Amino acid sequence: MNPMNHTPSLRLRRFRPAEGSILITTLLMITLMSMLLVVILARVSSRHAATYQSVVWNEALTSAEAGSDFAIQTLNKSISNPGTAWTGWKQSDGTPSTDTNPFPKYYNFHPSDHLGESNTKVFAKLTVDVPPLQPQWKRIRSTGVAECPHGTQEGTEAAVRDINGVKNHRGVLRKVRFSNAKDLTNAVLNLPQVARTVEIMAQKPGTALYTRAITTQNEIKLAASPFYIDSFDSSNTAKSTNGQYDVTKRQSHADVASNSSGGISTLVNAHVYGNASSNGGAIAGTANLHGTLYNNFSTTIPVVAKPVFLSQSPTYNAITNPSGPVTLVGGTASFPVNYKLTDLTISSSVNKLILNTHAVGQESYINIWVTGAVTISGTGIIQQNPNVHVQLYSEGSIVIGGSGWQNQTTKAANLLVYGVEPATYSLRDFRVNAGTFIGVFNGGQTFDITLANNASFIGAAIGRETDFTGCTGFFHYDEDLANLGGGNGGTNYQVASWVEDIYTEDVL
Repeated sequence: MNPMNHTPSLRLRRFRPAEGSILITTLLMITLMSMLLVVILARVSSRHAATYQSVVWNEALTSAEAGSDFAIQTLNKSISNPGTAWTGWKQSDGTPSTDTNPFPKYYNFHPSDHLGESNTKVFAKLTVDVPPLQPQWKRIRSTGVAECPHGTQEGTEAAVRDINGVKNHRGVLRKVRFSNAKDLTNAVLNLPQVARTVEIMAQKPGTALYTRAITTQNEIKLAASPFYIDSFDSSNTAKSTNGQYDVTKRQSHADVASNSSGGISTLVNAHVYGNASSNGGAIAGTANLHGTLYNNFSTTIPVVAKPVFLSQSPTYNAITNPSGPVTLVGGTASFPVNYKLTDLTISSSVNKLILNTHAVGQESYINIWVTGAVTISGTGIIQQNPNVHVQLYSEGSIVIGGSGWQNQTTKAANLLVYGVEPATYSLRDFRVNAGTFIGVFNGGQTFDITLANNASFIGAAIGRETDFTGCTGFFHYDEDLANLGGGNGGTNYQVASWVEDIYTEDVL
């Protein structure tokens, strides 16, 4: 055989159907896994964006609060060092602000960049102005802004339903601003921003403590009808008659406020001509509330400290049911007469206490410091004559019964009663069992306030809590007390209320 003519045989491999099935299955699995991966990435990306926005949401509030703290510091600095307090602040026309410029004042507040998670831009825009109807206050509005590094993708959480099927709408409250907003340098922002605004009312405790009828640290309990609470203004002839309450000129500014949850308070459906506020929760028994119900109130009730007497009258060490009437004489505004007693107890009109002027028709001033208790009972009377101004400090409980404390000046501002904070915390009582108390009571956070029987109150009150459930009288708040100095309440501005504004869309 000629080897050149040899043709090798070609062997063909037979195709097996099972191998094709494996290929198709593999392709299908790859396709399904790719689709699953796309879904997982989409879900993770959305959750990742939501997480970023939640973090930035909290950073915006932190920035707003930091800005408000800076504004409070500036207000306090304006008291101690007014010449430089407002350095860096601007007027509405953009010119530098000074202490002599009127409000409002504006400031761009820029805390340190934190350089975390690609988020380096956090700032706040501040405004400090004077509310038109409350010139003794300052209002701070701080809009905190935090840059969201996740672009314009929306990742805000969907509304979640509670056990009753009600949505919480958390996403609605989150204000995401896009590139049309501007930063502190007026440059256009390229990333979305989360912005939150807080509004703070600031007061100088030494000059504006009594801006409400009743302020308590804990609960408020009023009494059912016929008890009611309303207001008048002894300094305004349109809101009073000869400086006295006139029901035909009734006002609706008798606000009551609790610094605790409203869930522990009730108005017992009494007629309240004013607003009712609590620090979260809802106050009960508001069917006859003639104002607005709030649950975002917060304040700091200052401690009432012992007075400091540079001099004092040695006439009495204690007045405990003396055998006859006792008269304490006042002094001038510049040189009031100070009395320090270990006890003040009057239980009979025969041995009543008379607080008198140093000269007929002259304004006179008396300060009384009682290291024990103050008790009026039986037919006892404390008679405060016209033209006499009294400040009473008590370290023990105060019970006004009998024929009561007769403030013949008829002005609440002329009788200031303070419940002194004890060295070791323990509760005290300020109790009016009979008659009409005309004055101001400030018991800080340790004195409970009680009205019983047919007792009534004209003035303003601050204390730990109130219980008027056994009272058939009334409470008239004198709006003129908003201008009254707060005695030993301090001199710096403090936060009287804090609320986050979720309704107004601020323009940056």
